[in-house]
Amino acid sequence: MCRFLLYKGNQPILLAHLITRPKHSIVNQSFDSRLRLDARRPLNGDGFGVGWYDNETPETDQDAVTPCIFTSVTPAWNNINLVRLAEKVRSPLVFAHVRASTSGAVSETNCHPWSFGRLMWMHNGGIAEFDKFKRKLQNSLPDELFLFVQGSTDSEWAFALFLSFLKNPNANSFEHQELKEAMLKTVAQLNAYAEEYNITEPSLLNFAVTDGQTVVCIRYISSKTEEAASLYFSSGTRFECYRPGHYRMVKADRREDIVVVASEPLTFEKADWLTIPTNNILVVTPKLNVLLQPIKDKFHTPERGMEVKINDEDVAIIPEPNAQLFKAQAEEQMQHDSPILSILKNNPFGNFTRPNKRIILIGLFLLSSFSLGFVVFSRTWFNHPCSGGRLKSINEALALSAEQVVFGNEDKSAGRATFVDLNQLQATSQSIARQEKVLILTPLKNAAKYLPRYFELIDNLNYPKHLISIAFLVSDTTDDTIDILRSRADDLLNRDDNRYDSITIYEKDFRFELPEDKRHNFELQPLRRSYMARSRNYLLTAALRQDHSWVLWLDVDVIEYPDSILQDLQSVDVDVVVPNCLRETKDNSFWGYDKNNWQETEQSRAIQAELDPDYVLLEGYFEFLTGRNLMVDMPTHGNKLDKVPLDGVGATFTLVKANVHREGANFPAYAYQHQVETEGFAKMAKAMGFGVYGLPAYLIYHINNS
Repeated sequence: MCRFLLYKGNQPILLAHLITRPKHSIVNQSFDSRLRLDARRPLNGDGFGVGWYDNETPETDQDAVTPCIFTSVTPAWNNINLVRLAEKVRSPLVFAHVRASTSGAVSETNCHPWSFGRLMWMHNGGIAEFDKFKRKLQNSLPDELFLFVQGSTDSEWAFALFLSFLKNPNANSFEHQELKEAMLKTVAQLNAYAEEYNITEPSLLNFAVTDGQTVVCIRYISSKTEEAASLYFSSGTRFECYRPGHYRMVKADRREDIVVVASEPLTFEKADWLTIPTNNILVVTPKLNVLLQPIKDKFHTPERGMEVKINDEDVAIIPEPNAQLFKAQAEEQMQHDSPILSILKNNPFGNFTRPNKRIILIGLFLLSSFSLGFVVFSRTWFNHPCSGGRLKSINEALALSAEQVVFGNEDKSAGRATFVDLNQLQATSQSIARQEKVLILTPLKNAAKYLPRYFELIDNLNYPKHLISIAFLVSDTTDDTIDILRSRADDLLNRDDNRYDSITIYEKDFRFELPEDKRHNFELQPLRRSYMARSRNYLLTAALRQDHSWVLWLDVDVIEYPDSILQDLQSVDVDVVVPNCLRETKDNSFWGYDKNNWQETEQSRAIQAELDPDYVLLEGYFEFLTGRNLMVDMPTHGNKLDKVPLDGVGATFTLVKANVHREGANFPAYAYQHQVETEGFAKMAKAMGFGVYGLPAYLIYHINNS
């Protein structure tokens, strides 16, 4: 299984920025491949190749623009000429490939990429039992293409087959639609041969081709159930080195000036890279528009791509999206049709890219303030004299979520200044006596089946309902979560007594999908948790009002806690506090659930001292034992309000004094002291001088869903 990368940009790039300098460059992948399907063989040392197009414009339109290709049978990590070349050559379009031989001898004629006229081709994978139909494929080719093949690999013969589907493979220019169709026909023909010869072993067909203007590549396997070899892409306006060996994709504006496709990400900036779904075709047009489409053949399944229309092209919404990678995004306008409710939907951050770590807190606040879709339910909403029963703008909607102190002209229709004395806002152990308001925050996705119990437990709380606000962020949901929330919100806000202060429903899709049976897989956790962190930050920055003293993070699938839990946790009077969350098993015993509540130890600190700064530690996985003290393993028979200091927390039921968030402790979507999301929040809060504690003997219970 080989590794490859390709680069296309408006400006030429020094090859070293792709091939040698990044910590996980293609040269590093030749000896330290981390995402190969055959993970026990991390070496790709059977030769390499680099192809690029000259940056100079041809003298006439008739001059063929052909690629320059350098190949060698030596391993990429041991070729000084490759290093020298990479430090001198610049090109706007680059192919690079390191080989692990599955077919054909180790020779220069078998090293990728290959070229024909102005076309260049490379392959990662293997055509199953190719020898069975090799002769028939060869006989189908015209003489020119049959004689063109010099090596003995299945990959080069696949290139010849691709060329045979072009109107004129010697042409000086190609439309991107023609290259895409030829690629699809190549895959279809290989599948037809396999069916004809009763070959059941899947073929791995990660092909890439370019004419110097358009790039077409696919991630493909001839199987409905198995995953293809890995393939990622990233795009932006600049690919920059911010410290030796560390690169990131910068997104300065809406333009796509750079597209990089690689078998494995070249950088450790996870938010920069997007997985190309299995059995999808990706096209980069000459104008650097990125088009992604599922290949709908007999191996297609719906979870491998969901189509939307962008610029009259069928484009796949991928399972692990980063919206900046698409040039065109459909902008949704604010809707004002309902006489009672108005839903404001946003363009899901077409320009969003990962902020610099030093400004992420500010960036998240500013971005979310202007780009949220939400539905607001509150008594203020129905009574506000300026609303006329509907929202006029996002600014008005945001204003409606806060109480105002007005000075000067008492005419509400006139301009008015707002004064809020935050010095008087406190969170204390005397919360009810001081009428301190609590904001309950719950991110949701496909949560319909949990909502009845969720609302039942909240409504059983003996904390005054007029001091409670609830806010939800619904993301990527496919069930009737929003409809249920609307109905329950209307009931709770309009009953005769015990009304809540407000209930707000926000909608923000990240288009990030994980199968339910894989959502807790070890290798997927850093990415999954980074999206959860983004979700929490959107919800927090949108919902936190100037009169909220407390913030409670509550999971929707917590199924049991005391009615007095809010006052109990407030009475401990610390900045951040969590109870001990267990889960009931089938034999009626109880086991620890929230293993994100923990204390560091000397062993865990020693482990972290040896890790790369971007490595994310995870608790509860045998794949990497951290040596920390988990709160779920501590004795539970003591005083339930006895507290212990913690260094990490989960968010099944986490009570936070609101000023902790106001002063900047939020949920990092990047590795912060080797943690992300809630555990990163705890680390950040402690670094700012706040106290983080747990109550080992105060027990709550989570549904047994994993």
